[in-house]
Amino acid sequence: RVVPAGVVGDERLNELNKHVLERLQLSGRAFLSSTLLRERFVLRACIVNPLSAQRDVDAMLETVKALAREAIHRLAVS
Repeated sequence: RVVPAGVVGDERLNELNKHVLERLQLSGRAFLSSTLLRERFVLRACIVNPLSAQRDVDAMLETVKALAREAIHRLAVS
């Protein structure tokens, strides 16, 4: 779950995380799913490929962070 400083409220955070997930999936760089935990939208990663390595997980996390920064910037501008 992306929880940046300055963004408060579960609804806003849920929308931010949904946006990040959609952008990630559309980018084709990684595929995550989602679930609700205590009414909070969270991102889920399930890595089952035996050829996956730490660098793959790191790349996925860096992509999520970059997309989150873009989304936060977009929210600040709009």
